[in-house]
Amino acid sequence: MKILRLQAYCFPERMASAHLICDLYEACAAEKIETVVYTPTPTRGIDQATRDKYKKIKYEEQYNGYVVIHRFAMFREGNNPLQRAFRYILCNIAQYWMGVH
Repeated sequence: MKILRLQAYCFPERMASAHLICDLYEACAAEKIETVVYTPTPTRGIDQATRDKYKKIKYEEQYNGYVVIHRFAMFREGNNPLQRAFRYILCNIAQYWMGVH
């Protein structure tokens, strides 16, 4: 079985539900369920050095290969509500495109 997750935020970003997602991935891996994640480059709650590191990591495997994370380039999330909404829409379009191909 395979699960496709289109996430707006993913580790190492800081978000309220980070521990729940990690628990979900761990449980799925324990049951031998593969999870494929499409997410943008991290931006929320991290420093520039971490962001620069993850800009170079486009493909990552976790939990013995049962979780595969595909990252794609996206501009930094700002405080402007219109900019954030535009980023969110672009992320959804990109994730949909990647998910169906």
